[in-house]
Amino acid sequence: MTDSNKMSPCFAFDAETVEGDPFTVQFAGRFGAELELVDRHTILPTFLRFLWTHGRKNITSVLFAHNLQFDFGVVFINHVERLWKTDSVDLSFPMGDGRRVHLQLRGSGKPHVRLDLGGKRWLLLDTTSFFPRLTLEAVCDRLQLQVRK
Repeated sequence: MTDSNKMSPCFAFDAETVEGDPFTVQFAGRFGAELELVDRHTILPTFLRFLWTHGRKNITSVLFAHNLQFDFGVVFINHVERLWKTDSVDLSFPMGDGRRVHLQLRGSGKPHVRLDLGGKRWLLLDTTSFFPRLTLEAVCDRLQLQVRK
């Protein structure tokens, strides 16, 4: 028997753009999906709010993106120039209410991001690194995400 409270929460996210500017950010998980209309000024707070709301203390939550370099770059469009032009990034910045965001990004090999939002840890993974020959629909099936793009 599996205790769902001990399992890492698993989600997927996707960012859409229009002419290079963020338009929507979508999150999907075990309990359904959320779609937010965003712009270059609201996408990062929207993204961090989702992670804060759905993250847990003392457990690392997992967030998949089908193209992490693109989607994460869109989220941080105003905040981190040339995000993927280096092999790794290690940043810390205030989140508000005395909390901080600690960001560790690895852009080479299997790209991934580690985020710590005031003690709520997240691991962001690129599905193409782990499921290189699968379509997005097949990846959703494998991750047991009921929502399809």
